[in-house]
Amino acid sequence: MFFAKDFSAALLIVTASILGATTGKAASKPATPLICDVHSYGAQGDGTVLDTRAINAAISDCSARTDNNKQAIVRLSAGIYRSGTIYFQDNIDLDLADGATILASDNLADYPRMTHASEWRDTALLIAENRKNIALTGRGTIDGNGRAFVSKVQERWKPSFDVEKTRQGSAWADRMSLLKEGPLTMALRPGVLFVALHVEGLRIEDIHIVDSPNWTVKIGCSRHIRVHNIDIRNNLLIPNNDALDISTSNDAIVDGGYLQAGDDAIVIGGPCLDGWCQEPTFNVIVKNLTLVSRSAAIRVGPAARGVHDVHFTQIKIRDSNRGILLHTRTNETVENITFDHIDIATRLIDGPWWGAGEPISIGVALSDYVSWPKVTTLGFVRHIRFSHIKTASGSPIVLYGMEPGHISDIRFQDLAVQMLVDPLATVLGGNLDLQPTTPINFGVQQWDMPAIYLHNVDHLYFDDLHIRWQGEFPDFYTNAIEADGFDGLNIEHFQGTGSPADGRRPLKPTFSFKNGTNLHSR
Repeated sequence: MFFAKDFSAALLIVTASILGATTGKAASKPATPLICDVHSYGAQGDGTVLDTRAINAAISDCSARTDNNKQAIVRLSAGIYRSGTIYFQDNIDLDLADGATILASDNLADYPRMTHASEWRDTALLIAENRKNIALTGRGTIDGNGRAFVSKVQERWKPSFDVEKTRQGSAWADRMSLLKEGPLTMALRPGVLFVALHVEGLRIEDIHIVDSPNWTVKIGCSRHIRVHNIDIRNNLLIPNNDALDISTSNDAIVDGGYLQAGDDAIVIGGPCLDGWCQEPTFNVIVKNLTLVSRSAAIRVGPAARGVHDVHFTQIKIRDSNRGILLHTRTNETVENITFDHIDIATRLIDGPWWGAGEPISIGVALSDYVSWPKVTTLGFVRHIRFSHIKTASGSPIVLYGMEPGHISDIRFQDLAVQMLVDPLATVLGGNLDLQPTTPINFGVQQWDMPAIYLHNVDHLYFDDLHIRWQGEFPDFYTNAIEADGFDGLNIEHFQGTGSPADGRRPLKPTFSFKNGTNLHSR
C-alpha cells in the first residue's frame, strides 16, 4: 500500500534521476558551449519571411558539430521568427532570448505530416522524436497563432445525449448553445504546438507560450523530464488547447509556472498520446503551479496503460470548470496519487465543456476511445491521498463508480469545503456530469447537490473535515455528505451542516447514508 510519507524518498530518487540525466556530472571547469545563431543561417526575424529552413539548418549543423552528450545552443535573438515545423536534433538547446518570438505560420502547408497520428493529429510546430538531451529554454515566446485558425462560421452546439434528463431540460441546451464562454468552432489547424516522443532527457525552462491553436506541450514515451517555470496562456475560448500533457512517460518534475487552457491545464497520464505510444505513466512530481482551465485544471487518466506514483503539491486552481479529475475509462488502474496543499476555486462555465464546477471528481466508467481496444470490464482508482485541501465552489466533490469495488482506499486529511451560491446555479446547476462515458447518453443528468457525493466507494476516510455554506441556495442543494453504496466509510473530526435554512425551507440533514456497511462517524 502507498502512503504519502513514503513519497519523500521517492521524490529524492526521481529528482536525482532527472537531474542526473539532464545536467550530467559536474565538471571543475565547464566547457564553453557551442552557440549557433540562426541569423548566421539566413533567418530574418522580421515576422514576415518564413524562417523555418534557417532555424532547422542551424539545429542540424549545431547538433552535428557538438561532442556527444554535450548540449549545443541554437539561439534566437530578439525578433519575430515566422516558422513552420521545427525539428529537434540530439543535444540541442533551442534558446529564445528575451524579446524573441517564434510565430507559428498560418499556412497549414508549412507543417509536414508526421508518420503517425494520435486522435488524428499528425502535425506540430516543434517536433522532438527519438532524441536525447534536448532543451527548450529562454525568456522568449512561442506564439501558436491560434487566432488565425478560428472558423469564420461558428457552428451551433449539438448535444450527444438526452438533454431532457437535465434539471432544466431544453432550456439547459438552449443556454449552452449560446456558447457565452466557448468553445469556438475551429477551422483546420495544426495538431500540436510542441510534441516530444521517445525523448531521453528533456528540459523546458522559463519559456512563454501563448495562443496555441490545439494541444500545446505533449510529452509521450519519454523519461528524465524537467519542466521549470513555464508560462502558458492560451485562449480560454479555443477547445482542445491543453497546456501541458505528460503521458506514457516516467521520471518527470514540473516545478513552477502558470498554465491556462481552454481544455485541461495539466494532464498526467491522459489519453491524448495513446495513439503514438502506450506505456504506464509513473514517478511524476508536480509543484508550485497556478492553473486556469475550461475543463480540468488537473487531470490524471484515463490512460491505456495506467498511472501510478504521482505527487501534486503547492498548487492554486482558479476560475476552472473542474479542479482535480481522476478517472478511468477502460480497464486501467490509477493508483498511488497524492495531493498536498491544493487551493481550489471552481464554478459553472457558461458553455458546453465537460464538467460542472466540481472541485474534485473521481470516476470509474467506460468510454470508447479511438486508440483503445474495446473492453467491458472497469478499471480501478485506489490508494489516493488528499491533505490540506481547500475548495470554494457551488458544486459538490464527486466520487462516482459505475460498479462497486472499483474506487477504494481514498483518504482526505484536513479538507475545508466552502459551498458558494454559483450565479449560474438555477440556469445550469443541479446536474451530475460524468462525461465522457459510453453510452454517451448517460451524459449530464439531474441530481440533487450535497457538498460531497459518494457512489460505490470503498474504504474512504475523512479526518478533519469542515463544510461551510455561504448564501441562500436553491432547493436542490441538500446534505453535507451523501453516500450511496459503500463498504467502509470513516468520518473523524467533522464540523458542518447540510444546506442551510432560509425563509423558504428548513435546514437540510447533515448526512444521507444508504446501501452501505461499516460506517464510522464522530
